[in-house]
Amino acid sequence: MKNNYQSPKMITFAKKKKYVLNLIQDQHTLELLAECLNEKQWQQCFSNPKIYQQIFILALKHLYQTQNFEEMEYELMMMNCLFSHQEYMQLKEQIFRKIVKKSIALQEYCVIRYLIPFERMSLMEIMSILYHQYHVEALECAKMCLLEDQYHLAYQYLLKLESCEDEIVLDLLGSYSMKDYLSLMRHYTKQSSYQLVMSH
Repeated sequence: MKNNYQSPKMITFAKKKKYVLNLIQDQHTLELLAECLNEKQWQQCFSNPKIYQQIFILALKHLYQTQNFEEMEYELMMMNCLFSHQEYMQLKEQIFRKIVKKSIALQEYCVIRYLIPFERMSLMEIMSILYHQYHVEALECAKMCLLEDQYHLAYQYLLKLESCEDEIVLDLLGSYSMKDYLSLMRHYTKQSSYQLVMSH
């Protein structure tokens, strides 16, 4: 569903260039970067510590000015493909700690996915941490799995529910795997039959 921009390679040179040029205020740096016609020239400019730091500070200001999770998601997506130094990594950890202090739903996860090291943990491990340590609801975990096109993992979280009233989630699971969808429906029918027996 969502494009996976965890890999910097997924962001095109044109998109990176446009983002950075919109940040730059210094005319000399603006002209220097505007003249870059390919990735190699761009990397040469970016390897200049002064230019790199200047762009990082401007990007940081932009990030702090975001008004909602959607804007924050975009800023982090772009910053992830430009920066990888220690200060940026520490900043991402700080943002993560702030977000997880509140209840986590899909919109928070869309930001979190740019803060966590996907290259060091599988989605299954990440979901397990969110579910067990941060008490994210099973339905929300299922939505996050579907967002990442991991329908079978979504099915595992939907199995934790006694029933699911979210038709969109169920339809989406069905579009991925009719087998999982039917199995889930049987599970919910058994749960409701069990509840009915217990109530008498």
